[in-house]
Amino acid sequence: MKKNILWIALLGFLIFSCDKESPKPKNEIVFFDLQPDISITTIRDYYTSMNPFCGQLPLPNDSIAYFDLDLNNDSEIDFQIEVRHYQQELTQYCGHCGIFHIKTIQIKPINSNGFISLDTVSNYWIRNYDTTQLISSSDSWTNENVTGLLTDGCMIPSLSFKDTYWGLKLDNMIAWIHLERIGNNGLKIKEFAYNSTENNSIIAGQKE
Repeated sequence: MKKNILWIALLGFLIFSCDKESPKPKNEIVFFDLQPDISITTIRDYYTSMNPFCGQLPLPNDSIAYFDLDLNNDSEIDFQIEVRHYQQELTQYCGHCGIFHIKTIQIKPINSNGFISLDTVSNYWIRNYDTTQLISSSDSWTNENVTGLLTDGCMIPSLSFKDTYWGLKLDNMIAWIHLERIGNNGLKIKEFAYNSTENNSIIAGQKE
């Protein structure tokens, strides 16, 4: 009888041990607040076209500005954000004066271990998060150039944002970067953070 009780107790202990999950590694959030915020723009001024249908056109006609992101503060560039506008001439389409200035914002990994979170609908666009959303390793990721904004063109798709968080991943560390659109085809880089515990999720905007 005692032997049976001992076997039952041992079996119960083994079942409990198998069901018990190992504790998840603790989150270690590393946060960077850019003070002051970093702003980049591509339009210096506007001029009035000789064509009365064109209105104000930007100067210069074509311009690019960059922001290099060192996500983990190791003095190496991990991602590069590109803000650009360029002229598109389509005199036979879209009415207007036939001159459009397409505005784009793109981000690409510089580090081979860098990845960017993709939109849930289109793999051509970056995913925009808000502070209620979790960025996790199960999201869709790419290590190629991704578009975050495309506006003011003729007969092309359009994508825009005002204030957003983008999801990044570096060496399996999940991260976010907080961005805001400003005038003159500009972008304000406000803050960013990453979870140094590999493969652990982070909430967009999470600072600790």
